[in-house]
Amino acid sequence: MMQDRPRYKILVVLGIVFVVAAGFFLYTKYGYQNQDNNTMAVYNEKYQGAQAFQNSGDYSGALDAFNALLKSVPDKASEGKVKIFIAANLFARNQGDDQAKSIAMYKEVWNDPLVPAYVRAKVLTDLAGVVIRSKDESFYTSHFNEPPFSDFLPASGTSSSKMSIVYLKILELSDETFPNSYAEYLIAGNYYAPLSANDIPVGTATPEQVAKIMQDYVKKADILAPTDESTYKPEIIVQRYLYRSIALNGSNRILKNISLAEREDALKLALSKGAPYENGNDYATKAVIMDVRFFYAQFLNRNIGKERYSDIVTLLKPFGGAVSGSDPSFKATRARFMDLVTRSDTDFKKVNALALAQISPEFKDFLTSLGLKP
Repeated sequence: MMQDRPRYKILVVLGIVFVVAAGFFLYTKYGYQNQDNNTMAVYNEKYQGAQAFQNSGDYSGALDAFNALLKSVPDKASEGKVKIFIAANLFARNQGDDQAKSIAMYKEVWNDPLVPAYVRAKVLTDLAGVVIRSKDESFYTSHFNEPPFSDFLPASGTSSSKMSIVYLKILELSDETFPNSYAEYLIAGNYYAPLSANDIPVGTATPEQVAKIMQDYVKKADILAPTDESTYKPEIIVQRYLYRSIALNGSNRILKNISLAEREDALKLALSKGAPYENGNDYATKAVIMDVRFFYAQFLNRNIGKERYSDIVTLLKPFGGAVSGSDPSFKATRARFMDLVTRSDTDFKKVNALALAQISPEFKDFLTSLGLKP
């Protein structure tokens, strides 16, 4: 019996050691994991809060929030994404040297080899947007005077056509850096569409060749779109499908190989992607949805006519909310259509807008509020 006591003590000690070791293992595995999960939950909450500032047009608030968030990024991918948001908000705010700082930060992310390729590709789609919005050759040569960007500027052509070529090259580089549906839909819808309509010289390519390239890009993007949709904010998701529909309609004008129903389905898809955000506080996405409504109404009027007038009225009814100019959620929409005032009377967009004003009373009031006389 006395001989069993040492053995008993040993078993007790071993049991205590096992319990302590097991507790330590469980704490290190799950305790630290819970801490990490809690940290990421806080980070994601702050990230969404910063995005909310941006979506509502409060760029200074967004900059404060994203700069604070930059101090706690968990990895290089997150660092790159936050810096992209900082750059985007600087460019949108445009106070003092904001835009120069914006482009410098975009380049900082692009030139950082430790930032994952898919994040660096997003830098390029943003920079392509900067280029196409300004269409200012002197702005480009001032801010993009080093390779690879300096290599993209053609030696000849009008300033507008040269900037369109630069736009294409930057988008192609984005897709080469990391294949992404956004760049591919943009190439198809925002560059090749006007190209196939002979708005921009096509060089040695025929309109048929260009239209086929448009459709090939759409097919490539259609494969990628379901896999990378979760990486985009709602504004980009809706934009992708708007550009997809523009590309399908633009290429069909040349090739005549896409049915009317299929082209309308493309617009329905774009509208459905935006539906969850139309009445919220995401003003940037709301502006894109209004673009979709305009393009959809234009499509129905040009391709079908009176038979679909009631649908056109329904599509354009939300423009009635943008008439007063006091609703901040319509600020971007008013800015997008304001250039109609200075466009020539034969301009494609202006002609179609004035035609729609004869069908929709809300859209007519909206154009009148901008200074047009429908």
